[in-house]
Amino acid sequence: MNSLLLRLDIETPPAIARASFARNISVDDYLQFNVDTVQTPGLIELAETLERSPHKIFQYVYNNIEYVPAFGSIQGADYTAQTQRGNAFDQASLMIALLRASGVPSRYVYGSVDVDPSDVMNWVGGVDEVEAAQNLLGQGGVPNIIVKNSNGDTVSFNIEHVWVEFYQNGEWVAADPSFKQYDYTTPLDINSITTFDGEKFVSKIVEGLVVDEVDGWVKGLNQDNLVLQLHEIQSQSESYINSQSVTLGEVIGIKNIVQLVGDTIPRLPYSKVRASQSLKSLPDNLRHKFKYELNDSSDVLSNNILQFEASLPEILSSRLAMSFAPSSQRDIDALINHLPSDYILSSVPSSLPYGLINLKARISINENVIIEGGSIPLGKELSSRKGFWTPRFGWELEESPVITGEYHAIGIDSHGVSKKAIEAIANVASEAKLYLDKGATEKVSNHNTIGAVLHTGIQSFMIESNMMSKLAALESGVVHYRQPSFGTFSSSISVSYLFGLPRAC
Repeated sequence: MNSLLLRLDIETPPAIARASFARNISVDDYLQFNVDTVQTPGLIELAETLERSPHKIFQYVYNNIEYVPAFGSIQGADYTAQTQRGNAFDQASLMIALLRASGVPSRYVYGSVDVDPSDVMNWVGGVDEVEAAQNLLGQGGVPNIIVKNSNGDTVSFNIEHVWVEFYQNGEWVAADPSFKQYDYTTPLDINSITTFDGEKFVSKIVEGLVVDEVDGWVKGLNQDNLVLQLHEIQSQSESYINSQSVTLGEVIGIKNIVQLVGDTIPRLPYSKVRASQSLKSLPDNLRHKFKYELNDSSDVLSNNILQFEASLPEILSSRLAMSFAPSSQRDIDALINHLPSDYILSSVPSSLPYGLINLKARISINENVIIEGGSIPLGKELSSRKGFWTPRFGWELEESPVITGEYHAIGIDSHGVSKKAIEAIANVASEAKLYLDKGATEKVSNHNTIGAVLHTGIQSFMIESNMMSKLAALESGVVHYRQPSFGTFSSSISVSYLFGLPRAC
């Protein structure tokens, strides 16, 4: 129990913790919303569709949301509903959000439980070996131990897990929406359907790729070759499906949740609960986070220009970007004075003097500036550090260069990109076009024009990358899951130098 309390950032002894918990929190406190369970129109509508019924809410999450072996709050309730997949934390958040939207008090229960090994092997992907199940859980950061008897036989899995309790008829009722079983069908051999060659596939898309191993960045992915190869595979697959009268599911293999029916919520599927703690909300140290730092490393001492940090449930449904704007009215005037007074496209200069104006860096969510800082010459090279914090492994940051004046769209893929998120970006771009057509230029910004284009690019790349991973996993016969990843698509500014000094960009 003490180790669980430390994980939850609770330092008091268990008896004191329980007493304080009972004295200071009323049932109504379990109706409050936070970052993991924030209410959206979609969730409110879903709760109404499910008739605000605890049983129907549980059955919906259980029967529709695929489990992903990962640890900590990653997506939150709304994005889990959008992607239809999530780990135990996110599925618990979705169920709790729907319950609280329905006026039903509900809470998380975090615990250490023993589970049947065969159930775990099915749960994490239909693997045949307990070690494979342990590896999948471990890669996702889920604390687990294989429990063996004196003969060395595996008797259970001990895992740290999250489930739900809701208050009904004067008592707390336990329910686990994430621990479920699946029916699997064996996929056809992809090599018998297509001429897919994994090595050729990779070699084609990296033609012309520029890699900087020192700074840790790449650019120039050959998207034309990628699209051509994906279309070829798609065409071959469609021809096979049409000629053989088979479904796509029969080709790639089907993973179906074994559906729950009836009017009762099943008992918790554990052979033993070793320790547990009830929680009104998840502590911050169990949430995945994203950080973006922008630094000026040109001097002996690196100067931090800005730093942004947020939990993933806060930002997954949003367009996150790092961009620049003139630092002052003087910089705006200097830029205007440098441009021709009679604007025609051919008269606009193709480059600007280095340092003509100073710019401030900005982090924005959608069109809203969250943080800004600095006054940096246009064209100066800066350094960015960005990455994730995970509850099990802490911060992992990567460094890459940024030229002052560029626009960087930041894309984050949790367990797949939401279709709704893609549609939202498309709507932003369409709306901006309408503004331009009507001459309402005051409603047009770099966020809903170039930003929308770049966000479409990074999200499309992540979808394509996910597809490639699934194809590679299918060919190799391995279980594939998408863990959180990030990337940037950016505008590019080239700086020309004379005797090592920047002169134009």
